Amino acid sequence: MDIWMIWLIAGILCMIIEIFSHGFLFMSFGISAILVGILAALLILSNTVQVILFLIITVLVFLYLRKHSGKMIKVEEQAAFEMPKKKKGIVTKDIPPDGKGYIKADGKELPAMSKNNVAIEKGQLVIITNISDEGLIVKKRK
Repeated sequence: MDIWMIWLIAGILCMIIEIFSHGFLFMSFGISAILVGILAALLILSNTVQVILFLIITVLVFLYLRKHSGKMIKVEEQAAFEMPKKKKGIVTKDIPPDGKGYIKADGKELPAMSKNNVAIEKGQLVIITNISDEGLIVKKRK
């Protein structure tokens, strides 16, 4: 198997892993590996040059993604603070007793925590009772 194929396979695997993780680290590795694989297929590059390119591209992609992901996260946080109390929603990711899950309200998926530290399962209807720094505070709807 050619080295460029290994880079492409590694890149695709990293992209798949990123789906299940947070922080854009594997996304950076994946994009970099795919780019190096393409460059290795088009140009004759030594293994050393490929590794150096991979490291440089990974750092650049990581910094770029972190910079722009912050803007997306701020938009989500702002949407949570604009959500009115007593608004109804539905749990889209289980809310553990002492943790954070997600609800969908007003067409937006937002972080939420249980008001009484009780577990709320996915699909349960909830009411927003308050807003905190970490997200919406919700309780089960009767």
